[in-house]
Amino acid sequence: GAIDSSKIVTTEYSETDKTIVSTFTFTGVGGKDGGDYTCTFNFNKETISPLSKKTKATIAVLTPLDAMTINKETLECTFIGTYKPGTVKWYTATNTEVVTGEDSAYTITPGPWNTEENSIKSTLKIDKSKYTEVVTFTCALTFTDTFPGSADGLKTQSAVHFREIESKSETTYSTGNDVTISCVFDFTKG
Repeated sequence: GAIDSSKIVTTEYSETDKTIVSTFTFTGVGGKDGGDYTCTFNFNKETISPLSKKTKATIAVLTPLDAMTINKETLECTFIGTYKPGTVKWYTATNTEVVTGEDSAYTITPGPWNTEENSIKSTLKIDKSKYTEVVTFTCALTFTDTFPGSADGLKTQSAVHFREIESKSETTYSTGNDVTISCVFDFTKG
């Protein structure tokens, strides 16, 4: 397709380096933005043919999970890219794959590969009533078609703190004009 020429910056000829640099930068990358791109230099003299070079852009964007959350019951792992992941799996901090089922604290909703956007989303739901500590979750993707940086797959991780707030006392009495009510958020207790 056509490229927005306003996003192309070309330097003047550098006598020192004997170069001209042309850069195309785009933001808001989508999974369909991967593919072949061609850079062409045209010359002012009609007797010199343009020079072109193709390059291949591979898109792989794994949206990072929040590094730490408190009492979060749903984590979403979202990936957009040129290549469809072979697997999308969830793990706990012990590198144990998350198991779902009747007695499990987890439900995983795997999304299908969206061919319109070259994207996929997997959702992990956590039953926080089964936890009173910190659990680190990792979403890991592996690829059948490897590309630079994908040999070990892509990962994002979040430490979910399962905590409650407690009040200093159930009832607060006032014997004057001032009332102080205290609540404690204790990171060491569930």
